Amino acid sequence: MPDELYCYPGTNVLKNKMGIRNIEQLHEMERKLTMLRMFCNAMFLYGQAEEIFGKLKAEDHLHGLGEDDFIGRLSYYFSEINALHPFRDGKVTQRHLQKAA
Repeated sequence: MPDELYCYPGTNVLKNKMGIRNIEQLHEMERKLTMLRMFCNAMFLYGQAEEIFGKLKAEDHLHGLGEDDFIGRLSYYFSEINALHPFRDGKVTQRHLQKAA
């Protein structure tokens, strides 16, 4: 059964900003946009990661923070690290964060 919260009614096509309702057309557009995004941002990936992890190191990897501050800073870093990769499910980042913990 299609998920009507995330998909167009009666389809398995994710709702999208382009209004594409055909799965093959959506896949083609996703491939093109992903390639464009990768070529545009790949040269900045290392620098962005270095900056984010440098800030985390400067904050002593969040050691010694109270619970509220820790949650706030962890949320910040999680979102920043999650933005480094182009996948919508976040599983890659979750695996890396689990290894780091």
